[in-house]
Amino acid sequence: MPITSTNYTDISYVAEVIPGTIPPNDGAAGPTQFQIIPTTGGAPASEITTAVSEVIRSDRQTDDLVVVDSDITGEMNIEVSYAPFKPLLTELLRGDVDDTTVPGTDAVRNGNNQASTFTFCKRVQGITDPAYFYYAGCVISQSVFNFETGSILTGTMSLYGRDETTATETVPYPEFTAGQEFLPAAAYSIMNSVQNVVTTITGLPAGTEYSTLNLTINNNTTPAKAIGTLGAVNTADFTLEVTGDIDLYFQDLSAYNLFIQSGNFKLVAELYDGPSQTGNKLVVTLPFCKFETLDTPIEGKDNFLMLSGALRALRDPDDDYMVEFAFTDAV
Repeated sequence: MPITSTNYTDISYVAEVIPGTIPPNDGAAGPTQFQIIPTTGGAPASEITTAVSEVIRSDRQTDDLVVVDSDITGEMNIEVSYAPFKPLLTELLRGDVDDTTVPGTDAVRNGNNQASTFTFCKRVQGITDPAYFYYAGCVISQSVFNFETGSILTGTMSLYGRDETTATETVPYPEFTAGQEFLPAAAYSIMNSVQNVVTTITGLPAGTEYSTLNLTINNNTTPAKAIGTLGAVNTADFTLEVTGDIDLYFQDLSAYNLFIQSGNFKLVAELYDGPSQTGNKLVVTLPFCKFETLDTPIEGKDNFLMLSGALRALRDPDDDYMVEFAFTDAV
């Protein structure tokens, strides 16, 4: 029996019409089309919870082990790129797209829309009968951006779904009467944290430099469980949290004084996928931030003195939002 490797796997998705239902086809519209996305590891999975019988037996044996719960979750590791992730990042913020304020730019701010759902597919090839894992009712729950010196711009994208279904090519998903098709990932260029990023921190002195910045946008998506259903019957978004870890070079007391005075600042990160700030552009704006923690640890000799801490984006009292993505396609 052949075995396979991770090189023969991919992750893809298709938008759902009925939340929590894998989009079927009847043959008239052709096969169900799954859009492949580029990942570096990680995948949706069904995290099964089991329980062991607690019946007391005089022979000291255990009666049984049964499945009692399931959570469809997944953290996909990515190298941040523009075209493949634009649809999913747009859905992350649960807001309406504004394509009129700035011509040629699609801007979306955090909102309170019902989350769009997707079916994600984990495909395994390189074996006699390729296998398919379908995860229905998935929402984009969280995304992380990792800005670090001398590295590719990386991150994660996390999902929360309702249930898992498996199939093979010989025993396919029964609703795919016209089959399924996997579309190649949209053309993309990898972004790095050096030439492809321009950041502005308004509220701190000009020339303030930092070495790392990890931003997390978390919808705190939570499953709703019901008796008689393995998995979730639905999901809901709780409080939106936009947080980050940051390391600033210590230059003066400005940042620390801002922290102890509970002052606010604005953070803007412009991401490009072309050289010298060209190509497609994604602008991430956090209009009203405060430091949650900030300290000056002394790491020992021959190290830069850093201000290390955590930031949190809050509702901007003037414009009433916490985070915005603005997408501008290359011309």
